[in-house]
Amino acid sequence: MKTHIISGIASIFGGENNDYKSLYHKYVERPADEVNREAILSDWQTVGDDIWQAINKYEADTKEARK
Repeated sequence: MKTHIISGIASIFGGENNDYKSLYHKYVERPADEVNREAILSDWQTVGDDIWQAINKYEADTKEARK
């Protein structure tokens, strides 16, 4: 039943091709703890990237101000 509902929803949005299958595997077939772990890791990587960008911008701005 679950597969039929997901297939129906995917067909409405045009996702019956390989993209749907890869998304299904990525989010439905895999264990929830594995998907959650990857999501949290991705979030923290984004936070880290934002911090580095902020540090680099601050350093560039203060370097310009010192000139």
